[in-house]
Amino acid sequence: MAGRSEKHFIIIVLVVAAVAAVAAWSLLVRPIVVPGDRQVVTVPLHKVAKETPVQQAVSTGRYRDAVKLLEEQAAQSPDDWQIQATLGQCYWEEFRPYSISSQKAVDAYLKAIDLLDKPSSRQHKELLKKLVVVYIRTERLEQARKIYQQLIELSTDQKERAKYRTQIDEIDLDLGTLKPPPDAVYNDAGEVIAPIGPLEMQTNQAFEKGRHTLDPAKEEKWYRLSTQTDASMPQPFANLGMALWRQGKYAEAVESLRKADEVWRQIKERNPQGQPYSKVYPYLMHCLVELGDLEAARQCIPVAAEQVQEDDVVYLALVHLRIAEGKPDEALPIIHEHLSRFGDHADFRHALAMALAAKKQLSLATDVLEELVDELPDDHITYRFAMPRWREQVKQWRGEQVAPEASAP
Repeated sequence: MAGRSEKHFIIIVLVVAAVAAVAAWSLLVRPIVVPGDRQVVTVPLHKVAKETPVQQAVSTGRYRDAVKLLEEQAAQSPDDWQIQATLGQCYWEEFRPYSISSQKAVDAYLKAIDLLDKPSSRQHKELLKKLVVVYIRTERLEQARKIYQQLIELSTDQKERAKYRTQIDEIDLDLGTLKPPPDAVYNDAGEVIAPIGPLEMQTNQAFEKGRHTLDPAKEEKWYRLSTQTDASMPQPFANLGMALWRQGKYAEAVESLRKADEVWRQIKERNPQGQPYSKVYPYLMHCLVELGDLEAARQCIPVAAEQVQEDDVVYLALVHLRIAEGKPDEALPIIHEHLSRFGDHADFRHALAMALAAKKQLSLATDVLEELVDELPDDHITYRFAMPRWREQVKQWRGEQVAPEASAP
């Protein structure tokens, strides 16, 4: 009889299949930007796919292909704001943990805003919201603050205005320029930790500095400090664990992720039932796989499954678990489904190489991984920690393919 974890694994596979089906349908009807058009409209994607290669590339996450096409269109139609807007999206690689170029994304969004016929239009507001994300995640806080001020002026919704005002206060907290509110709460070191902004957030300066960067090494520094500033918050421990995971420091990551789970279970006001902190479980599961503790990884599956619609790392961890168990054929459908939607996703391209290697298809696995490492710069902000391991893996696989030939009589 299958064990409890195996039963949960079967459940999660079924969930993955269901989510994949929903995702595939969502690609058929979605709001899209058609270069040359003057409106953002909801269009059945299958009706324009053959006519707009750009949309095919964007909808399947092949942003580099989209950029090449869009740059050609931009040269022919330099005054088309929608081409620039879509270029901004593709340079930034929306919803991915890395970008082609954050600066090119900023330049494209600014040009799109400049080309708009109506500076106070809905499109203007949406472009500002996209631009501010790039600014805030790349440590350009003064620019982000100005955009939030503009968004406050453009918004008539009080909830939106409160959100933007809070984000400004969080920036000021990061910069050390926040004027503490009359009811400010301080830690033992005299640092403000709450309430920040109209939304009365519990946060601290180090936590905001961690939120405002994409560099895992900086994230580690600031989130580690944040855990010392306010040990009652689970988020700094969780984010520290994720930063360590990204750097390949799996044992340290496990410790921090488990601490986040422990802190969350103890917050009776927000978690009266003492439920697990599900957002950390995909990362915990993956770390345990990398550390070789497959049984502990399997035990994470029931809770990790709660994040299937929130975080791709659920699928990534599941894929690596199946590969480690010697079942690459069960990993490959999940990998291919994700790459059909996010063709540039480096983590799943790496997983594809690992699955192929597990199937003894070393030549193909080597080609897949070598293409990936050749595409990413060695100093990539997100993947520079993985690049040496990946390059060494390519070298090892190449050697294993040459060795039998060299020993042949």
